[in-house]
Amino acid sequence: ARCMASKTPRTAVIGCLIAGCLTFLVGIPFSYLGAITRTFYGPDTTRASFETDTCSTILELPTCALWNPVPLAFLKLLTHEAPPFLGAWCLVGIMAASMSTCDGAILAMGTVFSHNIMRNFGCVKEQSLLLLARVASVPFAIISAAIASYYNQTSYLLVVAFDVVLASVVVPLFGCFYTKKPSPLAAFLAIWAGAITRVILEFTLPKDGFLIAPFNYPEFMNVGPAASSLFPSFFDQPIEDRWDPNEEKCDEVQFNDWSGVDSLISPVV
Repeated sequence: ARCMASKTPRTAVIGCLIAGCLTFLVGIPFSYLGAITRTFYGPDTTRASFETDTCSTILELPTCALWNPVPLAFLKLLTHEAPPFLGAWCLVGIMAASMSTCDGAILAMGTVFSHNIMRNFGCVKEQSLLLLARVASVPFAIISAAIASYYNQTSYLLVVAFDVVLASVVVPLFGCFYTKKPSPLAAFLAIWAGAITRVILEFTLPKDGFLIAPFNYPEFMNVGPAASSLFPSFFDQPIEDRWDPNEEKCDEVQFNDWSGVDSLISPVV
């Protein structure tokens, strides 16, 4: 959008360079918040909680403690550990970014509905397009609020929404610039093919939330339930008191997350 709205190529280049520098200026300090959160709520702190009935074959532990991360650790950091001014400022920034993205998406849907759909059907006049875009934004906002209230992970829905848009329009966008005879029908079919494929793969591909692809190696196995009450095999204990993985196996589950594959396949389709 910044490049398309620029009057000259030089203005577009300068705008992109300034935006990139500002992104580094704002993004680098925020990138350290994850490490700071782990310092206050990580596995080495007094706030950490562990699940003790687990086992790991690669660590040769028949019984080990699995760390349970705090789900709202970042918000607790801002509200309990950070100085009040900085914590409040970060929360305001998060809310402002969320609201900006939300209302931008809703207004975009209303604009596309009035200018790209209704105008092409000849249902409205040119002077009524703005009013129609504003009216159409109301039901889109209600639908968005209903989906957000039903599904708690709205940030993930935002990523999926952008991913669906990317999968549907990236091929027509390149096609209109790099093909000799662009076809509106081909672009329309490419948009629908990419969007439908991305939505189908979102619900069909397995995703366990660990973002680890399934490989048949010990490093890609999740912990299982406690296998034995004996000592680990590397302990300096009598052999009868040490755990034998061949006799008492650790029933581990393989990681199985195909996140990202859907994003790569959808534009190809």
